[in-house]
Amino acid sequence: MSKKRRSSGWDGQVPFDQQGDLLSYGKIVPKEVYDRKQKKWMPLHIEWRPKYEFEAVLTYLKPERGRFGQRLIFEDEETGCLYPMFISELKYTLQNAIVNGDKFSGRWTFRKQGQSFSVCHARD
Repeated sequence: MSKKRRSSGWDGQVPFDQQGDLLSYGKIVPKEVYDRKQKKWMPLHIEWRPKYEFEAVLTYLKPERGRFGQRLIFEDEETGCLYPMFISELKYTLQNAIVNGDKFSGRWTFRKQGQSFSVCHARD
């Protein structure tokens, strides 16, 4: 019998940059972001979107150390958008996503922990 994780109950807004990448922090952000298409640094424009669910294949890229802990960086195979994931989400993701090497398939949404944001596998 598998345990269901409790949802945080948060239904707020999620910060993205102009490339569609999820920002790790909503209040403490850099003033510039590296534009992968134009290959140069650009002024950061934050777009706040309502929390939503989406189907995607996310490819693991690298670990990253943030202000408040470590996270994993994933790239959407279709859109190229980047999504940070809290390390604490990894166990649930491994148990519930379809994993093929460094590719994780499933239904995704977002989670807020303190001031930080993360992609996470959508709970049933």
